[in-house]
Amino acid sequence: MSDGSIFALMEGIFTGIIENNGAHVQGKKGATLIYDSILITQTGTGAGSSITATIGQGPRANPQAKSLSEGILSGVALINQGADLVSWRGIPMAATAAKGEDGRGAFGAMSGGRSRYNTGSHIKMNSISLMAGAAWGKNLDDDRHLTLGGFVEYGNGSYDTYNSFVNATSIDGDGRAYYFGAGALARLDLANNVYTEGSFRLGHVRNRNSTTLTDAADNRANYRSSSMYFSAHLGAGHVFNITEKNSLDLYGKYFWSHQGSDSVTLSTNDPVNFRSADSHRTRLGARFNQNIDDGMTVYAGAAWEYEFSGKAKADTYGYSMDAPSLKGSTGIGEIGITFQPTKARPLFVDLGIQGYVGKREGVTGSLRLKYQF
Repeated sequence: MSDGSIFALMEGIFTGIIENNGAHVQGKKGATLIYDSILITQTGTGAGSSITATIGQGPRANPQAKSLSEGILSGVALINQGADLVSWRGIPMAATAAKGEDGRGAFGAMSGGRSRYNTGSHIKMNSISLMAGAAWGKNLDDDRHLTLGGFVEYGNGSYDTYNSFVNATSIDGDGRAYYFGAGALARLDLANNVYTEGSFRLGHVRNRNSTTLTDAADNRANYRSSSMYFSAHLGAGHVFNITEKNSLDLYGKYFWSHQGSDSVTLSTNDPVNFRSADSHRTRLGARFNQNIDDGMTVYAGAAWEYEFSGKAKADTYGYSMDAPSLKGSTGIGEIGITFQPTKARPLFVDLGIQGYVGKREGVTGSLRLKYQF
């Protein structure tokens, strides 16, 4: 077989340069599969020559293909931001809107900012999360008060991903993720300022991702993904009244988020199966509140959060790809101010700023609104 026909047969599967007998080159199939080495042997010269290509090691998933899963992990991070908005802003706002016997009211909350997630490499994301709903409250026996609410939610984030590798070219990516869904929340205020809370959310998350990962023909890998998400959280806390105007809220919370699996075909025609991803987080924190007057309260808080999972697993051609992860600790600080409603001004307003260090880094701002009927 001639040299030309050999290369025609190998076109689109193997890449490399034949320099002499015994040359070792790396092979690639599409953008996501590589062969560690190929032994090239040439026998004879001229028209009677032949070339033999022998696969040495592999095949295996291209380590650079990890960059594709960073996009999926960006969706998980965005869903988690929505959970934070529900627990940190939505539930307290719903409880305020539903105070009193058969209390009810509408509420809304939003947060947005810029975050960096250290995933082994890292993700930078600009995002916004929104929720709006209605709450109903009921005074129970033994000084208990129950708040129930329903809401709709939406989140949108544009992100950039950065991945560096040993003995391989760095891969960058960018994309946009967004989710939309609905949920329910509940809070039970007990005697002695003890409370418990919970929420459940479900919806759809979509993701568009593009990277500098290429196949043998220098075609860039990109994809679109779509899947369901589910999320829930449970929490409890105790508000200590230090003075008539000062209080301290100590709390603990657990968060779970699940993003469903999806199978896509890259623009390079590589099949990639993104497996379902789960996030399990705990958060312990405290918030100090000080009433300035009857209509205004300032607060400051700190919390420690730990992510136990948050890994985005995937495979291509049946071979597992390296998986980025959100696992690790994050320190959180917050400051803010609230304006309480009055008969002349039934609108409640809360403005806050949150800062993050550790696994997640960055700053976000939040706004929550409630109209008292």
